[in-house]
Amino acid sequence: MPQRSEDLLQRSQLLVVAAVIRQDSSVLLVRQRDPETSSVSWALPGGLAKGWELLTEALAREVYEETGLLFEEPKRLAYVVQLDQPFERYRSLTFVFEVEEWIGSLKPADPDHLILDAEFVPLSEALERLQSIPWRAMREPIIAYLREEVEAGSVWLYRTTSPGEDELVARLPASELWEESEAPRLTREQMLAAELYGYSYEYYADHLGIGNIRFEWLMPESVEILEQAIEEEWSHEEIAEALEVPETEVETWLRLYREAKAIVDAPTPAEGFRRGVRFSIQHALEEGLGDKASIERLVTQIGYRAADLAFRLDMERRQLSDYLDELRHETVYDREYWQQQLKERLPLVDEEAQEGPEPEDGEEGEDDEEG
Repeated sequence: MPQRSEDLLQRSQLLVVAAVIRQDSSVLLVRQRDPETSSVSWALPGGLAKGWELLTEALAREVYEETGLLFEEPKRLAYVVQLDQPFERYRSLTFVFEVEEWIGSLKPADPDHLILDAEFVPLSEALERLQSIPWRAMREPIIAYLREEVEAGSVWLYRTTSPGEDELVARLPASELWEESEAPRLTREQMLAAELYGYSYEYYADHLGIGNIRFEWLMPESVEILEQAIEEEWSHEEIAEALEVPETEVETWLRLYREAKAIVDAPTPAEGFRRGVRFSIQHALEEGLGDKASIERLVTQIGYRAADLAFRLDMERRQLSDYLDELRHETVYDREYWQQQLKERLPLVDEEAQEGPEPEDGEEGEDDEEG
């Protein structure tokens, strides 16, 4: 029988859960008060599992208590963090999940009275707020995950080397942990670059990892420039200088970036597909959709959009059937159109009913001839 050390007898094990919940391009954060120092910081909703709760049960309870939102099952595992704190004599395991479908309105009711507010925050601002988290093992993984710098399902291993100092011992990518066929992956920045320069996601992914400077560095750099320019409200002259393009082209670059952002930051791959198709049709109409060649070009563009949807589904390990209702969703424009069509067709139906069926061949005029 192995010797039981004092460390094993006295060490506590804490199981922690947290949720990444998005609304369009915003992330749900809670403003929380530290019970020991009374300091306030922003974080993901979550907390300690209690008793014999399963991870998903603890997650659902914590999210409801801290935000008022309800959900059935998380979408996927975002990442795991192990933190060993020998000075405090405990170890914590944190499981962070993506939650996609939820209902309710934000209304925190934390029984511990430590949650002061809950708010959907635009991604760029959320990243700034999360920088204020004082604990590295809590701050570093979520920022890297939201920036799409790491794979979903990765494991982060930390150890406290001195009071208040957490050291990252290792970060294990999900692709090295799970024995599944690896689908090509793109970061958010790379997907934006693909949209900005008009490449399919698969084509862009095929040009990564082979030393292609344009795909690895130059195109993503343009995305960073445009993001910073919009956030800091640069002049057209400053943008043109940074991108090294004529000032007359800046408005086009800004429009393409905004469209790319709307597609990539859509809440689901299906909504990203719908937005992409909408932009493709708008561009085709602007260029003139009046002959067979222009129609065929539009069909090709929509085909590429479908291929990009397939790429994203593979990347996120989802199926098209997960989004059937969303893809069939009708907007107010659809309903107005079909209501108008129905109104225009109803008088024709009434007239045909009053006139009765048309006479068959040879019957027309028989009554007149007999008279």
